[in-house]
Amino acid sequence: MNRISWPAVPDEHSAHEGVQKLWAKAEANLGFVPNVFRAQALNGEQFLTWWTPSTRSSIATGT
Repeated sequence: MNRISWPAVPDEHSAHEGVQKLWAKAEANLGFVPNVFRAQALNGEQFLTWWTPSTRSSIATGT
């Protein structure tokens, strides 16, 4: 098991369904799932709220 934090971070099978979809998109576009995405999945609803259209565009464009 690859741990990035003391609390157990959800894996692709136990994460919130919406988070799983975002992870799949990150994997397809970046070739990996950033650790910040995995860590934020500790609270799936909060992560999905944070992941707004403006956040997506700023991450995609690097601004």
